[in-house]
Amino acid sequence: MPGLAVAASGSPFKKTRRAEYRYGPVSVEAEEPIAPLIDPSLYDNRALILVPDIYATWPQVGALPRAASYHELTRMLEAYMERSCSRRLPPGLCSRVEYRAVPSAGEAGGWRYTARPGDTLLYSLLHAARIAEAGRLTRVYLLAAEEQHPPHTLAAHTAALLAAALAGAEYVELHQEPQPYPRRGTPLIDTLEAYTLPSESAARILEALAPEEPPEQLLAPRGPAKPPRLRRIREARRLVNTLNHVRRCMLLPLIHEACSGSPASRLAGVLAEAAEAYASASRLAKKRGGGTVAHGLEASAGALHALAAGAALQALAARLVEPSRGEACREEGVPRTVVEKLAKLLGCPGDETPRTCVEERDERLRLRQGCLRTLLAA
Repeated sequence: MPGLAVAASGSPFKKTRRAEYRYGPVSVEAEEPIAPLIDPSLYDNRALILVPDIYATWPQVGALPRAASYHELTRMLEAYMERSCSRRLPPGLCSRVEYRAVPSAGEAGGWRYTARPGDTLLYSLLHAARIAEAGRLTRVYLLAAEEQHPPHTLAAHTAALLAAALAGAEYVELHQEPQPYPRRGTPLIDTLEAYTLPSESAARILEALAPEEPPEQLLAPRGPAKPPRLRRIREARRLVNTLNHVRRCMLLPLIHEACSGSPASRLAGVLAEAAEAYASASRLAKKRGGGTVAHGLEASAGALHALAAGAALQALAARLVEPSRGEACREEGVPRTVVEKLAKLLGCPGDETPRTCVEERDERLRLRQGCLRTLLAA
């Protein structure tokens, strides 16, 4: 059963004593606590490790001052993490790990990094959405890093919830418990399941994280410049509108959107365009002995939470109507029992779509043509 383990990375340059990490019947000696989760002897899991871009400062990476752009800086950091993986994990496990750089804030080696929490969240959600889009997952694990990077830990948590909600996977939060000392040789650390949630609960948590009135702008300039024009703004608005419909318990508009393609692909496309605009607006201001990684745009955490919630709710509805997705789903409608089940999952007393917008035929319900635009204007 394929799964995904998500973690926010600590410093790859900090000298860490190797330990024997144990999860269930598998134990692996490594520096990365995620090791037993991706051991192929028992588990069919992959790992997504979010790496703060501030680690690109270290001379071992070779990124600064050589990198000419933020795109190049992140690529060089990811390449270094892949090259050096065998120092932290057994070589056979490295092919199961994706290292992805995310923006960060702080100072290191004369370089100042100026990202804000929303920027970290943008990249983290993008990487999670791409993995959920690529293939089916049955479990998504979250393992927080030991190092204190609160924005990255929180972003990893949201990214894991998103991956579980989009893929229809069980969400599992893990914690580590060192075995009592004294113990000779390598320390033994158990990885234990703190709690598990079904994908429906992951989607409801994402809905709760979204603000009541999401910001209209996904990217805002950090200065007097105008916000960028995104080509996928209409798709972004569709995702946010889905959230607004669900909060009013209007379920037929949700089903109508769920029948219109993959929510994971829709979200990944919106986030990829936003991340490209963000990176293109960033520059490396170099000076003697250091410099500044300056970002010209700031991502709105509130808007990102709304987008993630909208995509998660569409994915939830899509799984219920899977046998009749596509044009047949939109044109012929869905069985009344599907709408009732969706209402129960979302905590709604029933479908509150205005009756003038509902067309019923042979116990199947559909949204009348043209009503989606009417409801958006309401």
